[in-house]
Amino acid sequence: MPMTATHQKPSPEDTPELPDASLPDVVLQILAKGAQEGGLELGVTLSVSGGLVTGTLVGRDRWFQELGDFIEQAADRPDARSLADELGELMSEVGKPADGEDGFVSTLQYVFIHLINARYVQGSQLMPNQGTMLWRGRISEVAGFSVGTLAAGQ
Repeated sequence: MPMTATHQKPSPEDTPELPDASLPDVVLQILAKGAQEGGLELGVTLSVSGGLVTGTLVGRDRWFQELGDFIEQAADRPDARSLADELGELMSEVGKPADGEDGFVSTLQYVFIHLINARYVQGSQLMPNQGTMLWRGRISEVAGFSVGTLAAGQ
């Protein structure tokens, strides 16, 4: 008599739980935390709904410092910096871990990713053509990322 294989349906306990794709990427949250709390600066290229953006990942505080410099130069007035400084002070309180929270829980509070020297990628061109920009986006809106930046013609 031939033997036949029997297939049993796996029980729910045996099936690994897949990550919820609607949740922000934990790896990007960890990188954002490393940039803010550890001074990490890392070239990244992000896939977002508008296409690709490439630049240097920095912490929130550094990004607001750069914003202050940008506003001051654009307005050509030293007192113009106060707006960015106020925003930076306000934002420095956002995302701080509550007393007693462990490090991983505080990592999950990183909602935004900040880039300096940012450019959008359009075909083989980078925009803006000259200079760069500051970019800030929700980690939950990033579909994927690469470590490293793109240069014109790549």
